[in-house]
Amino acid sequence: MAKEKHSVLVVDDEAVVRSILVDLLQGAGYAAEGAANGQEAIVKLQTAVSTPKAVVLDLLMPLIDGYEVMQFLEGTERLSKIPVIVLSALPSPPLPSGTRVVQKPVHHAELLKTIQECCA
Repeated sequence: MAKEKHSVLVVDDEAVVRSILVDLLQGAGYAAEGAANGQEAIVKLQTAVSTPKAVVLDLLMPLIDGYEVMQFLEGTERLSKIPVIVLSALPSPPLPSGTRVVQKPVHHAELLKTIQECCA
């Protein structure tokens, strides 16, 4: 029987970054999909057939930013336990306790290790 792929939602307004990360995760065996901003991410999360195992989230985006996405996740019972991995160029962004941070520029090995830990 084939091993089930863990799904990961990548939320970043930079199309090139989003595409590279989705390709990286798909190449590593994850069922990854992207969202261009927080608004699109919330729609995808609300309509998803299955809950993602992790959300990779940029903080600074137009429309709805990463902070608002985290508030939405925390306030939605079925989504509140999804691990969030924040991508940030800020050295110490103010984040809820337990949120994992991967600094930009993203080192692929570090991101994959962090996602693997979240999906275990």
